[in-house]
Amino acid sequence: LNERLRGGLIRGHHVLVFARPEAGKTLTLINMMAGFLYQGLKVLYVGNEDPMSDIVVRVQSRMTGRSYEELFKDLDGADALARERGYDNLTLAALVPGTPQEIESILETDDFDVLVVDQMRNIRIGKEDNSVVRLEKAATAMRNIAKKHDVLVVSATQAGDSATGKAVLEQGDVDNSNTGVPAQADVMIGVGGTREDFSRNRRVLSLPKNKRSGSHDFFPVQILPEISKMRSLS
Repeated sequence: LNERLRGGLIRGHHVLVFARPEAGKTLTLINMMAGFLYQGLKVLYVGNEDPMSDIVVRVQSRMTGRSYEELFKDLDGADALARERGYDNLTLAALVPGTPQEIESILETDDFDVLVVDQMRNIRIGKEDNSVVRLEKAATAMRNIAKKHDVLVVSATQAGDSATGKAVLEQGDVDNSNTGVPAQADVMIGVGGTREDFSRNRRVLSLPKNKRSGSHDFFPVQILPEISKMRSLS
């Protein structure tokens, strides 16, 4: 990703990760967070989908390279290793489901470098009932937060049925909004795969929108689910 994003991501930008259910959105976020934390950056993870206890285990597993079973055989050792690699720079916030205002109030408690929102589609936007309008407003709110607070925002949302069994995702594969939501992202990272890819724990990362470098490349990655790790195959 760094090679295709002109060296990486910067503050003030909104990055959207999208995929079909259980295709690897959260896994992609966890791998990005592990990289940020290892660099010494302060990361705020806002979760409104999975139990936070699951996220804690998955992040520590990714940062230590230890499976779930291995973590619980040596909790103190795993915790010490995770902290050595930057885990102390991570703040976890569980919202049900949360509003942009609540996210901003947490952001203001520390000097965060990165905000991760999992998932953007669950964010509550006033009394808006229309799912398309609500999702587009949530995307706009994430982009505004990135600029207002000078943080990198990485958010996740679903891909629609059109992405099922598809390796290389496009802007039009975003669920509910193939125009409004992409318009509010500086970079889009699609996580796709064919049936064969899934059977072999592979995915394809694509960049249907990339204002950082203009590259709309795609490349395969290997998934190591036991430690929530993603690694390049190219």
